Amino acid sequence: MKSLPLIAFIAVAWTITQIDAIADSPAMPVPWVKTTERGNFLFKMVPPKWREEGENFVTERDAFGVAYQITEDGEFHELWRTNGWYTFEGYLSEDGKYFVRFGP
Repeated sequence: MKSLPLIAFIAVAWTITQIDAIADSPAMPVPWVKTTERGNFLFKMVPPKWREEGENFVTERDAFGVAYQITEDGEFHELWRTNGWYTFEGYLSEDGKYFVRFGP
């Protein structure tokens, strides 16, 4: 009966190390879109594009983001854009004028 707490402790410790190994894996940047709460503005984030050239990587396209307003006709009207940085998460203001990014 005394070995049961030891077995439980080992099982929990092993599980935590497995979760930690997954959490520390770097995420690959992917394109994503964030809308305002009302949905009439959106921000599109696109990661950089690289190609392998020998032992080096060369940037074919810098990361960029674009803020749009969705018109009454359902068309996208570009408001502003960014260039040269990527983020995995951010928030667009309700008027589409500002974007707050998180991370490096």
